[in-house]
Amino acid sequence: MPSPTEFSTTPADNTTIGGVNIAENCSPGGLNDVERYLAATIRVAWDAIPDANALMPKAGGAFTNQITRQGRGGYLHFSSASLTDGQVYALPEGNARPAAAEGVIVFYYS
Repeated sequence: MPSPTEFSTTPADNTTIGGVNIAENCSPGGLNDVERYLAATIRVAWDAIPDANALMPKAGGAFTNQITRQGRGGYLHFSSASLTDGQVYALPEGNARPAAAEGVIVFYYS
């Protein structure tokens, strides 16, 4: 089965793909076979994405379903890249404030 993991990130190291020689002076028919192999590899990778049509585009778009995650905390969005800490605290009234950092949010309850 085609897999992108067989490809090297160093272009010069990719002299065979799917067992087909694509090194310099290779057969022109081999290039046709490799193009078909690459198309199949892309399709296998696409089919492995649970719902590829629901992926967020690079620009624009909006998530319309509930976002879930494992672990603690929620998803935060800051309008400035300088606000990187993103910790949220809910503390009983009278507790000391956590160490301040850009983007920290503290809620006190009684």
